[in-house]
Amino acid sequence: MLIALIEREAGDEAERLLEEARTDAERTRSAGKTKSDRILEEAERKAASQVQRIERQSEARIAAEMRRRALRRQEEVFQQTLKRVRTRLQERVGREDYRDILLGWIVEALIGLRAGQSEVNASRQELRLIDDALLRRAERNLEELTGRHAALALSDGEPLLAQGVVVSAADGALVFDNRVQTRLLRYQSEIRSMVHGRLAQLEGAGGESHE
Repeated sequence: MLIALIEREAGDEAERLLEEARTDAERTRSAGKTKSDRILEEAERKAASQVQRIERQSEARIAAEMRRRALRRQEEVFQQTLKRVRTRLQERVGREDYRDILLGWIVEALIGLRAGQSEVNASRQELRLIDDALLRRAERNLEELTGRHAALALSDGEPLLAQGVVVSAADGALVFDNRVQTRLLRYQSEIRSMVHGRLAQLEGAGGESHE
């Protein structure tokens, strides 16, 4: 369709210019055939130049439109990916292995927080899974990974509204936000790169559409 558009636009413009040239030639035919031929030749050169200019402009517009479509496609896939990740994680809350996910998030927050005494908070549904045994495992994992010790307890504050955990120093001076929405924001550059790479791979395998 796009190639046809170029040809149609260029053809229409060339036809218009040639028609003008023919009209001019008819008007000056009485001045002699040589002059008429010269006018036609000049008009044809102008028409050819105009066709090339139109083709270049059309190709540039097409390239710009393809880039806009590619960016829209990337953004749509990116947003859908985030949505699906949030849905999948929410579905896993009720599963037994979700405790291990919480453990990983808590340990990651402890490593980033670097506080001796810390408190962990989560959503109401997730707090049911965070018992004393899980807190002690988090302390042991931290010590194994970093050599540091942290005394970890549950926060007595209101449960979080969003999925994930927030670990804070006991005095409240430091906070590490490891909620799902914050984690996705933190890694959005990597997610975008993965989306871009996957789209490029699929488009390379299937070929670009020119429709």
